Amino acid sequence: MTPLEADGTIDLLAANNLQLAFSVPRSCTLSSVYATIGNRDALAIPVGTSLTPYIMVFRALSGQNVFSPIASSRTAAPSLSGTVEANTFAAAYSVPEVSLAAGDRLLIAGLMETAGSGCLAVAANLYFTGGISLL
Repeated sequence: MTPLEADGTIDLLAANNLQLAFSVPRSCTLSSVYATIGNRDALAIPVGTSLTPYIMVFRALSGQNVFSPIASSRTAAPSLSGTVEANTFAAAYSVPEVSLAAGDRLLIAGLMETAGSGCLAVAANLYFTGGISLL
């Protein structure tokens, strides 16, 4: 697990997960992000609460291990609420159009956001897959 730092970055060195990122081979544009997000088990989300799963691409400069979010790459599935059957999945697509330099390091992270008045005290066994296009 690679947690977000308080400032919204991901530090792979601190998390001992240096192998999670990849380097951009040439200067290019992050032109699209596609995400599929699903749940292995049924979920019972408390009344008044919603859960929005999403992926986001994070970038670090060449040779660095602290990744900052590329906000325009946020690709969210529809929000979940109430009872969600097992093996429900959704797909989402975004077009961030972000310039990247050769050697920039990229990381795709699966995240969740909660909203509402309820307390989300439920385990959510979600899975995230994603793909990006570099032009």
